Amino acid sequence: MGWAAVSKGLDATVHDDAAVPLFDKAKDSFRDVACTGLASWGQTHQLLGQRMLEAAARAGKDLEGVRSGVLSEFSEAERRYREALGYNPDFFDAVCNMSQLEFERCKLAAGLMAAPPTAAPEKAEQEQPNSGADGEAAAAAAAAPSADGAAATAAASSSSTTTAAEGTAADAANAATRAALSVLKAEAVAGARGGFEKALEWAEKAVALAPAMDARQKEAQAKAAEAGQPQAPPQQPGQQEYDFRSQALVLKGNFIYEWSQMLAAVGHAEEWRSELDRAVALFREAGCPEKDIRVALRNHFKADELDIPAEEPAKEEEGEATATPAAKPEAAPVNAPGSLNNGGAPSTSAHPTVSVDASSPSSSLTANLLLQCPDQKGVIAAVSQLLYGFGCNIVASDQFSDPSSSMFFQRITFDFSDIVIGPGNTSVLERAIAELALRYTMKWQISYKDKIKRLAILVSKQIADTFGVRFHHLPLNKDPGIKEAQETAIEDLLVSERVDVMILARYMQIFSSAFCQRHWQHTINIHHSFLPAFEGARPYHRAHERGVKIIGATAHFATAELDAGPIIDQAVTRITHRDSVEDMIRKGRDLERMVLARAVRWHLDDRVLVYNNKTVVFED
Repeated sequence: MGWAAVSKGLDATVHDDAAVPLFDKAKDSFRDVACTGLASWGQTHQLLGQRMLEAAARAGKDLEGVRSGVLSEFSEAERRYREALGYNPDFFDAVCNMSQLEFERCKLAAGLMAAPPTAAPEKAEQEQPNSGADGEAAAAAAAAPSADGAAATAAASSSSTTTAAEGTAADAANAATRAALSVLKAEAVAGARGGFEKALEWAEKAVALAPAMDARQKEAQAKAAEAGQPQAPPQQPGQQEYDFRSQALVLKGNFIYEWSQMLAAVGHAEEWRSELDRAVALFREAGCPEKDIRVALRNHFKADELDIPAEEPAKEEEGEATATPAAKPEAAPVNAPGSLNNGGAPSTSAHPTVSVDASSPSSSLTANLLLQCPDQKGVIAAVSQLLYGFGCNIVASDQFSDPSSSMFFQRITFDFSDIVIGPGNTSVLERAIAELALRYTMKWQISYKDKIKRLAILVSKQIADTFGVRFHHLPLNKDPGIKEAQETAIEDLLVSERVDVMILARYMQIFSSAFCQRHWQHTINIHHSFLPAFEGARPYHRAHERGVKIIGATAHFATAELDAGPIIDQAVTRITHRDSVEDMIRKGRDLERMVLARAVRWHLDDRVLVYNNKTVVFED
């Protein structure tokens, strides 16, 4: 943008007064680029300091042995942040980074040093039931009605192992934090109060700057829309949107929450409660889901003394309907891996409280990053540089620029074995991606290979009976309200079995519009025709009547409009006048199996992006 403005200024001639605003714009653009580089440089020093602490804690070393080295890295970080603020005193990233840096110093002064968990996932996997040894599915999930009004479901992981290691790792992280808190000394915490107050001062400055940042972003988006430039995909119904203000509020809330834990650990009974109440109020003001706030309360050092609100049923809750499954453990972050984020997340702490991915890495430390945004210069370079800065190695990359919509799509697979913050702290990387996404009006999604996805297959009861697997049967009849009750039961199973993807195989009923809005992005249907031809029932019979020469199968996301969701995969085969309806059905079934298998594999491997009821599929 800077050189573009310079070029326009020169085109308008240097001596023309009209060129002056263009040169001013160029200066601002180059200044912001410099500030971004300095802030990232400083953050690298800060992360190196934090990694020194974690390595020492993991090795059982004393804090004093690494204190000077950590403080040296923190000083270098502050030097770069202040240099950025010297160019622009209101540079939001540097202000947020300074607040986090001061709080890390606060924790260091208090003597808080928690060792990240290093549990071996192989052992966790071995402890899980064998999902096929006895002919029964290890994970039963949701249910769907059959043609005769009954419903049955069988489900399984997308691998032979399950994801119980997620909860084990989160428990281990909480236990490590609790152990570190339990050895704090009252005098050390008292001495750290000044650092806490400095962190809050910077956080409050971030909160004060946020409205102007949000207004600037909306103004830029409005100007782009007026100029006919493409916009980011619209927010899905029920999907939470985060902005600069939410980010700053959660930043401040995280500090106060962690400070309340330190106070609780050294016996400041009245103060820790009031500080915790203040943190919760900030989380709610930021728009954090109540379920994530409940998780934070349950993880608090004094959780056993808290009156934690009961969990709401997984129905159509006001303000909590989501476009992704409520099928993750409740310890999942606000922007959990696998959910598509709209340009920003509330997690702004290196060790966030409400938005935290505390799970430990597996032997395969790779992840997939999906992104889509308006097509513009610098996106690939910015994302690649960010991953490089964190010590990640890109092992595969596919991208596509759509000239008709002027949208850019990319899938990156990267190895984070050598990530500078440690493989157990990927939430810090996610925060950096979220901040980058704000600048490019980007939707993004990250998925870790060690997080095994779980499937629910919705079929007719007689099919489940045939295969002899364990399933949930939800009968359907004509009683008033039975359809709604069945959908509620399905959603309860999605939650209890932590289902990521629903597959509709020979599914003979239609979900309600509200159910589809919440779940279409992870619900795959197989339809036995080459859509958009012959949607609905009896497509082979209608194709035979029409005298077509090809038939097909289509795998698509199941939206509220019948057989009209974004198409993932299709295939066709030729037929002739000699083929009967039965012949067409037989040939079509082979296509259905192949198409559905491909679509599910691509979706599970994070190869599918949706935009304007179409898909971009990066095939393997």
